[in-house]
Amino acid sequence: MISREVVRTVFLSALLYASLARDAGPQSETSAEDIPEGASTLAFVFDVTGSMYDDLVQVIEGASKILETSLRRPKRPLFNFALVPFHDPGATKWERFHVAVDVFPVA
Repeated sequence: MISREVVRTVFLSALLYASLARDAGPQSETSAEDIPEGASTLAFVFDVTGSMYDDLVQVIEGASKILETSLRRPKRPLFNFALVPFHDPGATKWERFHVAVDVFPVA
């Protein structure tokens, strides 16, 4: 079995590579004319807390397939994407979360 540290290192390396590859070109502001009609942004938020380790490997593989498929489609092109690691050790208290959610009114 692959250790958590290896998965975390590979994941963070992929994030860094994606960021550097995108930033390698000349810097310029993106205007509305530069964005193809119907283009979209694809964002992945990965829960990288220790309790999600077993699921994280499968989720990363699935996200890679989704990204590859999205990049190949000729219609409704993918303009950009984001990979976001999420780790909040304080968010493990689900009871406190549910109480906090109940504070918001539902319309």
